[in-house]
Amino acid sequence: MNQHSTAASAPERGPIETRFRAALRAHQAGEVARAASLYAAALEADPAHPGALYYSGMLALSSGDATLAVQRLRAVLASGNDAPQLRYNLGVALLAIAREDDALSEFLRVPASASVYAEAQHNIGRIRLGRGDARAAREALRTALALRPDFAEAWNSLGQLEERSGKLDEALAAFEKAHKLDGQLFIAARNRGAILSRLGHHAEAVDALRTLAKSAGDAATWRELGAALQESEEVDAAVESYRKAGALGLDATLIEADLASAELARGDASAALIHLDALDARDALDPGARFRCAIALPVVYRDAQELLAWRRRFESRLAALERDPPRLIDPMREVGETPFLLTYQGGDDKALMEALARTYRAACPELAWTAKHVESWREPRARIRIGFVSQFFFDHSVGRTMAGLIEGLPRGRFEVEVFAIAPVNVDALQARIAAAGRWEQLPTDLWDARERIAERRCDILFYADLGMEPMSYFLAHARLAPVQLTSWGHPVTSGVPTIDAFLSHALLESDVAQEQYSETLLCASRGALYPGFERRQPATLTRRELGLPDAKRLYICAQSLFKLDPRFDATLCAIVERDPDALLLLFEARQRTVTARVKERLARCNRVAAERIRFLPRCSIDRYLQYVRACDVALDTWPVGGGVSTHDALAAGTPVVTLPGGALRGRFAQGALRLLGLDECIAQSAEDYVERAVSIAGDADRRRALSLRIDERAPALFGDKIAIDAIAELLEHCCQRVRN
Repeated sequence: MNQHSTAASAPERGPIETRFRAALRAHQAGEVARAASLYAAALEADPAHPGALYYSGMLALSSGDATLAVQRLRAVLASGNDAPQLRYNLGVALLAIAREDDALSEFLRVPASASVYAEAQHNIGRIRLGRGDARAAREALRTALALRPDFAEAWNSLGQLEERSGKLDEALAAFEKAHKLDGQLFIAARNRGAILSRLGHHAEAVDALRTLAKSAGDAATWRELGAALQESEEVDAAVESYRKAGALGLDATLIEADLASAELARGDASAALIHLDALDARDALDPGARFRCAIALPVVYRDAQELLAWRRRFESRLAALERDPPRLIDPMREVGETPFLLTYQGGDDKALMEALARTYRAACPELAWTAKHVESWREPRARIRIGFVSQFFFDHSVGRTMAGLIEGLPRGRFEVEVFAIAPVNVDALQARIAAAGRWEQLPTDLWDARERIAERRCDILFYADLGMEPMSYFLAHARLAPVQLTSWGHPVTSGVPTIDAFLSHALLESDVAQEQYSETLLCASRGALYPGFERRQPATLTRRELGLPDAKRLYICAQSLFKLDPRFDATLCAIVERDPDALLLLFEARQRTVTARVKERLARCNRVAAERIRFLPRCSIDRYLQYVRACDVALDTWPVGGGVSTHDALAAGTPVVTLPGGALRGRFAQGALRLLGLDECIAQSAEDYVERAVSIAGDADRRRALSLRIDERAPALFGDKIAIDAIAELLEHCCQRVRN
């Protein structure tokens, strides 16, 4: 908080004034111990001496003894002195001992005419911000800045407010203003670096934080630098930065957690486990850290045995949490993660996701909140108001698969709201989605975001991808609309009891699919899998232009490497081994170490075959599609496959071979192929998968025939809007059921 202010000394009161003035001179000269001794002597002679009480209280405050400061300043106040500076400094002392209510009361008593009014308003704003009262916080901070436009600390606080409100660009501007006004206000510079990273300006964030770390040298900045490095995919450097923060005295628990996160990100599950075990051994783990440690999962696994071991660890840690859930105040800030990678283990996650939801609701009962309009809801208005929620309403797999539905719902029957979770990437697809309905940028504070959605009084709330990121997951625990559902954006059940339905397609689900969902399963029975999904066809490049060999048969598996289950390795190697002219193309991961670990895994599986597997660099969407078009066969992963990647391959006219799994996440390719009438590309077993892939790749005439059929039947997959009508009917039926 702000530095305290001084008040005038009391008039002389006899012989003790000599001691008091000597104490004051020592205080002003920085002779703290001597000043304290002289103040004590003055107070021993006159315990009610207002000057000695006041200045000894201020000395105690600056020396870190805020409790003594409060006692002394209250004694001055009790003597009848009601100076604004006294009220203000008492508030500062009360804040230092975490007595916020009392501090706020003192700051509110500082009159607008006082010289410290701006500082008082700043502290009021800080307290209001900490309590989630964004409107009152903004009013107080704006008042402080109107009085003192050069108030660097207030600009920094305003930046924190804008960040929590989801206004990241405004937050960045405020932090930059604070740093420009006061180059020594390192917290503003650190906040600026963190916001740059959140906005995706990773290189700039790393440069700024690295410069600050070298000059400030504090542990918090080195830790923030580590986080920015991790975001910018420089995980090795991130690990060193975290270790530097630890060496400078950052809490060992935080460092162990950071190192575990970094090792998981770079695919070193064994190293991560060392740090997680060290955390488990600590008694001082905060509630959020207990959750983060329990749900931690690596990006890739060394082998199937390691995958199974981590799943068992997840199950046991979650069971322990459910037996004794720690108290969470704000799960978004304290945990801020989801077990996203659990989905790609390929197991039945329903029981685990339900247990996780129960545990969160026990740990934080405030999650299970109901909006007022829901309690009095009887039936939808003339047009059903539907709100779509996601962080990924841009050129992302979620944005691409949801845009057609958001745009296409009949406006005579539906009123569309779009709730965007920060950060948001500005691109053409986002502009389309924003234009399709009322666009609302949600705050980054969970409770503020919840209120913002509730204010719109939706009849239906549609979470596009529950489980992909934490904000929508925690929002989903509240009842913000009479009907709440999720869908294919993250193709696994949420386990959340306030999510009523899961929207899917009949071609994607098995006969026993309902058993895999905690929600009621709703299936569109006609039309494309992704309503209105656009077919992308970039300019064609030759293999030579792409740096690929003309003489080879090219297979491509375009999935992210975390989708490559260790059990799938043998299938990939078998294809390359069976076809002597094969070259298998994979794409590098964001983290170099993840790519290296997958390479090692494939080499252990079949060293000779692995030599004919090439890892392509990460590239633009157009270049990626050009690679796919240049290949003979696209290979869908199993047990968890690809949806958008399958559509992209088929858009390029490249045949896709798939082995469908038993759950939605492994059946997208099968659904797309059946829509196109290409059942011959759907395998029945791993051995059959290898046979079909090699057979199609080795027969040029067959490939051309398949490509022609794909092109002829493409309207069933791309741009088709029949499913929109089917989904609209399902949504109306949901409202009807709730009304009845």
